[in-house]
Amino acid sequence: MEGWGILRHAENNYQDQVIRRISRIFWRAHLADEAQDKKLGGSGRGKPGPRPKSLIERMRVDVWYHAVKNRCGWTDSHLDVHFDLFSPDVLPHHKTGRKDYNARRRIFEGIRTYFRDPTKVRLGDKPIDLVALVDTDANFVETKLAYYAPIWNLMLAPPSFGETQLQLHGLMNELDLIIMPQQQLWELQHHAPDLELPRLYTKCLTYVAGHLPILIRLSLLGLLYRQTYLAGEFALTHELAIEFDNLCGRFYRELFVERGDDDERKERATKRDKYHYFTNNVLLGGARDAGNPAPGSRSFAHSPLVREEILVDPDRWQRMKDQIRSGFSLRPIP
Repeated sequence: MEGWGILRHAENNYQDQVIRRISRIFWRAHLADEAQDKKLGGSGRGKPGPRPKSLIERMRVDVWYHAVKNRCGWTDSHLDVHFDLFSPDVLPHHKTGRKDYNARRRIFEGIRTYFRDPTKVRLGDKPIDLVALVDTDANFVETKLAYYAPIWNLMLAPPSFGETQLQLHGLMNELDLIIMPQQQLWELQHHAPDLELPRLYTKCLTYVAGHLPILIRLSLLGLLYRQTYLAGEFALTHELAIEFDNLCGRFYRELFVERGDDDERKERATKRDKYHYFTNNVLLGGARDAGNPAPGSRSFAHSPLVREEILVDPDRWQRMKDQIRSGFSLRPIP
């Protein structure tokens, strides 16, 4: 797979390739947007908000849009009506109690077409955070994770080593994860002597985080990878990169499932491959510099992550040790 040269420490050459590749993608997207504006401009369609400037921001909007669509399979117009996306001056009919279908603002169509910000929708003078509104509906609970997952901020502004650790510890606190104490790590290594520490680390991560929403797991993996890479811990970096790539591919396969006519299937396949490739390049890319810790300096705790509630329960701790030693599916025992 392209981009894995970074794992062989070819950092400068790899970074140059990534920058050139991203620049080409951004330019093609910019030209496509200009053509699209000329084609659709002045049509009277609603504009949900400002158009994102970068491909990453457009990906974020598109991922949220498809996460919503995958919940129900409704058309854009059905979603507009369901969430009452009409101008304030459109009133229900005095007999039917319903608003005129043709008077709806084509908000979801605009999001799909323009990738405009769904958190800044305006209906007349009324501002609406559509991401929050949709998430309040029982049919669309937790779709907001597709927009607000930490992975997007990590991709938009790759942090330094210190900032990465701050973001990582913040997410760990939210997920009730801690760094495994040294005594428990030695016990686990004794229980599973055939596992090298990098593999032991990722198996523990799958066990304690495998139940989380997939975008949260990707965010956690991305932060862990960035920490280990900037710290120069390349053995662990390699294992985390493999885990990230596999989970990233699975996420986009599930998001852009093959369905619809030939054109729609082709579009979904193109997005699936493009987004997977680009996410990997951004998250697994980056360059180390003199401000980063020296390789092998042990600049952070190498113990696996674990939930404290497991450590304080002898039965659950024993079960985790047995599972780590014997192997398990991607549905770990909580």
